[in-house]
Amino acid sequence: MKRKDGTISLAAALIVPVLLVFLAELFTFAAKARQDWELVRTAAAGVEAELAGYGRDLQQMFGLFAGPMDGSKAKAATLGMSYGSGLVRVTGDSQLKDCLQSEILRYMKLRAPLQVLSEVLMRHTDTASGGQVPLDSLESNIRSLTNTYDVSAPYDRLINDIDLPDSAQRSELETLIDKEIASLYEGIVTDLMPADLYQPGEGGDADLFNPEHLTNLGAAVDRLFSITDYGVFDRLYLSEYALSHFHHQTPILYKGIRRIELTTPDGRPLAQFPENRRLEVEQILMGGTPLQAKNRTANAIRAIRTVILLANNFTDTSRHGSYRTRAAIVSGVITVVSFGTVVISPESLTYLFMLYDAVSEAKGDVARLQKGFAVRLWPRTSLELYYPDYLRMLLLVQPEKRLTDRMYERIAAVCPGPHYTGVQVTYASDRHEIALNGSYRGLD
Repeated sequence: MKRKDGTISLAAALIVPVLLVFLAELFTFAAKARQDWELVRTAAAGVEAELAGYGRDLQQMFGLFAGPMDGSKAKAATLGMSYGSGLVRVTGDSQLKDCLQSEILRYMKLRAPLQVLSEVLMRHTDTASGGQVPLDSLESNIRSLTNTYDVSAPYDRLINDIDLPDSAQRSELETLIDKEIASLYEGIVTDLMPADLYQPGEGGDADLFNPEHLTNLGAAVDRLFSITDYGVFDRLYLSEYALSHFHHQTPILYKGIRRIELTTPDGRPLAQFPENRRLEVEQILMGGTPLQAKNRTANAIRAIRTVILLANNFTDTSRHGSYRTRAAIVSGVITVVSFGTVVISPESLTYLFMLYDAVSEAKGDVARLQKGFAVRLWPRTSLELYYPDYLRMLLLVQPEKRLTDRMYERIAAVCPGPHYTGVQVTYASDRHEIALNGSYRGLD
């Protein structure tokens, strides 16, 4: 018995220290694991706190989630939670400027179709209406027919080419040409002249009457219907976003006796935007100051209306016939008065008269659109479009980068940055350093 008792005592004396060492190491490991877990939990809390600090004005006005990610929220939320050296740094990730397009597309994929439907219903209902949800590098600076601003040059050249003595016939011919041709030409060039001259470096000028520049229209159409990552629907989403969140010249539309007040998705009337937010859509389209953007947009819409009305004048048989008759009479009179010295083709005069009427009517259409009234898209149809519809046309043919860059400029002017859609929070303990990332949306 004594021999057995001694054996057990010896075995216990050998095993117990090993168990104690094992338990001590186990407790030490558990304590360190708890510290590491607390470090991860603290970093996660810091990430959540920073993401919770998004700009409220930015979200309310533009529907976007982004924040400064400066570390102040993480520091306040995790005070007393961390071990060791604690918060090391907070770094903003994914600037809103760089991912604005994807953020807008994500935000508008459901809203844009509903806004378009709301717009259609709004225009085809006869019930009284207050505020309604609106729908959301074509810079047509047409200088002149001869690509010059000298509106008197063609008339002067024509008169100087006439080989007639200073007589009553010459005076009569000058008066006739001035009345029937020069005044029309001057009116066309004056109306088509850009309202402001571009500064060097602001981009080229498109002359739709120059055959070499007609390729610009084809390129714009190709961009509109191109099958790329930035397709037709993406263009529609961006345009609807611009029209529903930014101010433009006609925030109030008129349909008969109805007054339709356009609003943002959260119900704020566009007409009540502050002065520093006026003409934002025009600036997004054309750049420059608000006044420059307004004039350039009017020029672009006037060019669109001119092309439409000129095409109508060509295809309208009755009007075309009256133009040809008038041109033949004027051409014959000039030939008779000049004794055959000056011969002007009736076809050229026909085009001039048609173009003059188209330009004059387009100028009136733009003025009506800018006041909030509708204008028929084609003179012989009942389809009417408003000023925002023409803005939508111009937005659809803009390069996406230009749109998003200019949108961000407008957003940053209202809600100064920096704006980040993600954050990385780094904490450190006596043994480890851990960095966690977070963002307002998952990876696409």
